[in-house]
Amino acid sequence: CSHIYKTKIELMSSGLITITGRTNVGKSSLFNVLTGTDNAIVSRTDGYTLDYQEGACFSGSMTTTLFDTAGLFHEDNFNNKVKNDVFSIIKSSDLVLFVVDASDGLVPLDKVILKEIRKLNSNIVLIINKVDKSKSLENIPDFAELGISKKISISAKAKTNINEVKKEIKNYAIDIKDLTKDLDILIIGKPNVGKSTLTNALLGQNRQMIKNEPGTTKDCIKIPVKKYGINFNVIDSPGIKRKAKTKAADEKITYLKVLKNLQFCNAVIMIIDAEKGITDQDLVILNKISEIGRPCIIAVNKCDLLKNQDIKNLKNNILLRLNFLSYIPFCLISAQKKKNIKNLITLLYKIHKKSNKEFTTSALNKVLEFAISNHQPPALKGKKIKIKYIHQGGKSPIRIIAHGNYLNKVSKNYKKYLERVFREKLKIEGAPIFFDLKN
Repeated sequence: CSHIYKTKIELMSSGLITITGRTNVGKSSLFNVLTGTDNAIVSRTDGYTLDYQEGACFSGSMTTTLFDTAGLFHEDNFNNKVKNDVFSIIKSSDLVLFVVDASDGLVPLDKVILKEIRKLNSNIVLIINKVDKSKSLENIPDFAELGISKKISISAKAKTNINEVKKEIKNYAIDIKDLTKDLDILIIGKPNVGKSTLTNALLGQNRQMIKNEPGTTKDCIKIPVKKYGINFNVIDSPGIKRKAKTKAADEKITYLKVLKNLQFCNAVIMIIDAEKGITDQDLVILNKISEIGRPCIIAVNKCDLLKNQDIKNLKNNILLRLNFLSYIPFCLISAQKKKNIKNLITLLYKIHKKSNKEFTTSALNKVLEFAISNHQPPALKGKKIKIKYIHQGGKSPIRIIAHGNYLNKVSKNYKKYLERVFREKLKIEGAPIFFDLKN
């Protein structure tokens, strides 16, 4: 599964390990092996990782927080931002895993980077990666010139000697019983609608990179937040493109990661652009959210750019286009100006709580009686369809199991009618209701 971990870890708590080094030395591969995930995208393209990824490495009841950082001193437009973010993480870490490439040997840039790291943190372990590309262990280049006493030779790709790395970082682990599970909120939408801007607004800092072009965020980044009296994790995701436009291998992998995060998150904020309204692609994404069964709220971003009449037209357009998903509420926001963000989160939290509620069988059957008394299931070919009783079969999403005669003949329209009645009577907003009809 592509969610990073199920427990909240404070950024400034103990047990923080940073993986760093120059570009394309295998930092993301090592991160994935240590966390047992595939959250960090591994690419041969230099400078692919533009943001840090956060995950956990478990050993029994003990855990450490790992940061996979961007390659340092890569020539790109984000160079200063990348360097400042990485240096900030290194400074607050308990241990730094400095990764070098055995197939390249010691290069001048390794020494330049290490010199900067030593100014921030002296607790460094040298990780000599890609020993699988060396002819033998004896032929591994000598990195003694770096002056790091602790060295571990590994192959992240072949998972060679990874246990030695785990033994080293275990010294900085904290007990999992001290951690608490919180709400995982996935922020999703098309490219360049303001997902990272909203993430930064929730964090109160410019944590996520923002650029006025699609594709800036390349991976699903999960960050713990405590705001408005709620503990939750924000998952900032890359923009979802239309399948026809998703051609590059990295884009396809990213698309699958977003879908996996959608399956394992607790709630979803779907962002749309106020100036463009709900597009066909937005409806495709919303339909996928509904199919998977996640509680959802639509954040209509950039509303500060619209006039009053435009906002009125926007609301009417949204209501019209959401006719088949009318249970999903929407909230007008400005992520850049931090307008209405509190209402967005508190409403989503209420929707999440409602989606996890357990209803008594008697309460559900009273709603069923009301629904049937107002509208009987239509007979099919002379056969009378009868729903005898129902009970709750699951939560988040709410699943209702009905038992009776010829229930396999119930029409889609009648199912929608039942869903509408149960949603109204049980006051369920923003979360889908699934009906399982059993003969």
